[in-house]
Amino acid sequence: MIHTIDMDNVRKVLSFCRYYDDIINYEDDDIISFELIDFYKDYVFSYKDEDKIKLIDSCMYKYVSDYNYRKGLKSIINIHDIDLNSYKKTNKLIRKIIKYDDNFEDERVRNIVVSKWI
Repeated sequence: MIHTIDMDNVRKVLSFCRYYDDIINYEDDDIISFELIDFYKDYVFSYKDEDKIKLIDSCMYKYVSDYNYRKGLKSIINIHDIDLNSYKKTNKLIRKIIKYDDNFEDERVRNIVVSKWI
């Protein structure tokens, strides 16, 4: 069976996925990271909501570049939640990631330490 790729769609998606290369080239030994990145790759090319794709791209970039973000997100994700074949599970996972991101940013702002200069 031959698969064809819609290059216009690929260009369009990659134009608003700033961190695509950084995300897909991230290497970690754990199964959750592997599954999340695999999910991300499939999700961005199958979903039609540009704003959600941009948001997930940003969240996944934080995942691969920030240890604390990655550790926290891993703690709330169940490996069985990662299933692109299930619309319900996909939406639940996306909502969970977005909610985590919102909470993480709020917490980060609250925990800013002001240093004193002499």
